[in-house]
Amino acid sequence: MALLAAESTDPFQYLPAWVEISPDRSSGYMTVSDFFGVALNVVFGTVIAISMITMIVSGIKFITAKGDPKAAAEAKSALTNSILGFILGIGAYTLKTIIFNVIGGNYGELLNATPNF
Repeated sequence: MALLAAESTDPFQYLPAWVEISPDRSSGYMTVSDFFGVALNVVFGTVIAISMITMIVSGIKFITAKGDPKAAAEAKSALTNSILGFILGIGAYTLKTIIFNVIGGNYGELLNATPNF
């Protein structure tokens, strides 16, 4: 029983060494802007990743259509839509960066905000 009493009560003791938890953020997001900065970056990253995956898949479908006009048209349409999604995702991220620069807010933390795990 003495061994159990001597154990640390630190809830982060079992986290891997590469996980960094700063003392001021260990309890979560400190402001609403922190939360929205992370949320926007997660959404933009997800949109860009999904559009890249669909570009690859629709490109493969287009290559493997083997002369079938219907399959080639479907793959071409999917490729066009995925390129459009990629351009919109990059454009939204660029617009967010421009807005933060024009407003002159504390965008340093929001611009590249990532979730703390």
